[in-house]
Amino acid sequence: DDAFLLYRFDTSLQEKERSIRVHSAQIYSPLLISSPFIEHDDNLYYVDNYFHTIHLFKEGKFSTAFRLGLDNPMPLEYFQDTSRFLENQMSFDYVMDVTFSDNFLLISYIDSGDYHMAVYDTQVNQMIANGMAKGMLPKIFSNDGMLLSPFSVENYQIIDDILGNYMDDLLALEDNYLILKWKVRNK
Repeated sequence: DDAFLLYRFDTSLQEKERSIRVHSAQIYSPLLISSPFIEHDDNLYYVDNYFHTIHLFKEGKFSTAFRLGLDNPMPLEYFQDTSRFLENQMSFDYVMDVTFSDNFLLISYIDSGDYHMAVYDTQVNQMIANGMAKGMLPKIFSNDGMLLSPFSVENYQIIDDILGNYMDDLLALEDNYLILKWKVRNK
């Protein structure tokens, strides 16, 4: 009852604050989440994909930075059993991954069996884009404000019409992975 995920101590190792109660049972992260902790601009973000919430540690204080409203969230007990999660992964809603690009949180999630992406602007604390994405992006890595995604040729062909079909004549199914370099832009 008295266990928390995050604790803050002063320089004398005296506890100053506790935040985010641990879950009541042992649960396993979905296979696609990169890391529950993201460090960006001297801030620490904790991604609680079980409750689709992103917590922020900023200027010495914990707060809820963002909560993604999902209509049919994956029941917590399904996260406790990997086979049950895998059997039901397209029947419920859950956060798959969160990545930073400049001041944008890029959130990928499953909603009613469909792949969605949301872009949250951390400067103005609001969602600037949210919707179903065609295909499914592979892992997304952040590097100096740019996003990097490894694609097999087969996966690339699913989304190449979005990118302009400009590589159709250059690719064969037996080719190696492509690294797509991209950036979130605010219109």
